[in-house]
Amino acid sequence: MNTIITTTYKTKVLIAWSFLAFAFIIMPVLAWLYAKSGSTPFAIKIIYTSFFAALSIYVIITFLRRGPKITFSCDGITVFYPWKKNFLAWEQVQSVTMHQKSTYRGPDPFRQQAEALVIYCSEHKKIVLFDDIYSNTSIFRQYLAQKVSEGIISDVHPSLNKDRLPEINFRTYKGNALLQFYTIVLLFLLSSFLLLFTSNNYAVQQKPVLLLVPVIMLVIFCIGFSYQMFYFSIQYDDLVIKNHYLFWASTSIKIDNIKELVMEQPYRKSISLRVITKDGQSVLFGAGSLRNRHWRALKTDMKFIGIPCRCDTDI
Repeated sequence: MNTIITTTYKTKVLIAWSFLAFAFIIMPVLAWLYAKSGSTPFAIKIIYTSFFAALSIYVIITFLRRGPKITFSCDGITVFYPWKKNFLAWEQVQSVTMHQKSTYRGPDPFRQQAEALVIYCSEHKKIVLFDDIYSNTSIFRQYLAQKVSEGIISDVHPSLNKDRLPEINFRTYKGNALLQFYTIVLLFLLSSFLLLFTSNNYAVQQKPVLLLVPVIMLVIFCIGFSYQMFYFSIQYDDLVIKNHYLFWASTSIKIDNIKELVMEQPYRKSISLRVITKDGQSVLFGAGSLRNRHWRALKTDMKFIGIPCRCDTDI
């Protein structure tokens, strides 16, 4: 069996998993030491420690099930878990969804929706590759796209109608940035900075370098909030992404290179637009200034020219 592609994990995932594994492995040990230090009956110590040991094993297994090692070969797909290995021949693969929201396995505190590549197989089996876990899902999508072109796997999506582009040319989808929470916070920080600068503060007079503290805070918050302040426009054959705060920055994506758009709302963030290109790349742009009417207009216009636009949130 010649392996063609093997999943690789994102660095942040490896760091997070290592931390969780260490935390949950050490938890039963700390529970035992804590119980041992007091006058707790032996039976209670065993129950107390066993509970945390079981919880640790359960959480670790839950995270391992989210991101098993997956390989593509000439013969099929192999999914490696620490306790077993599953092999599915290409003949068992029925269809593939290159991009869709899928739910992490696990208890409620750890369950969430995330963008993923989903492979549907016979006997109601499916293989999920989460973009948040694996760093090379785009390569898997490119390989599966070849299978789709060969007619081995189905993946149906509408085609682009570029003749309709002139009808939506130069349309812009953005809201009022001044009314956003992020802007209000920045204005509050700026007013605090000005108040500090103009006041007769003894500490500031003695150490003017303290004035750098609010400036640095303002810059950090501005850069951080800018990731939630994108807006969009159609210019000729491009989808142009600009930023309310970083007004000099601009990104252009060719319309005919877009495979799908997804409107979603990450946890505790603004509604965002995920741009999925035909080479399997996926980029998320937070757009906090857009109101529901802007999102609906963008969705309508994209469907008008034949670009699939999926909405995974309420607009």
